[in-house]
Amino acid sequence: MGGDAAEYGCGTPRGAARVTDAAQAVAGFGLVGLKRTVPSLVSTCVWCGPLGLAAVPVARAGGLPWLWAALVAANALQAVGTSRAFHRRTGLLTVTNTAPTAESCARTRS
Repeated sequence: MGGDAAEYGCGTPRGAARVTDAAQAVAGFGLVGLKRTVPSLVSTCVWCGPLGLAAVPVARAGGLPWLWAALVAANALQAVGTSRAFHRRTGLLTVTNTAPTAESCARTRS
């Protein structure tokens, strides 16, 4: 990797792209571990497909800084989508009432 630390730091568009890409990869690999790869594929198509279509117009309008910013946005949205899919698959977003009720106690006694 050439260049100095300032060029690749998190404060740069390139560094932000790396961080957001890593964030989406963590949830994506979690889905692979659960053998639920379709949500990750759908998220990639939904967010990176438009990025591919818009790459040339964005680069023409704002150059590489705008292209890096578009990649950061696509990666961040993909990270949100894959993380949500991962949490839905693992049940971490469901809220259940675990407090015993009189009815559930009566059922266990009979």
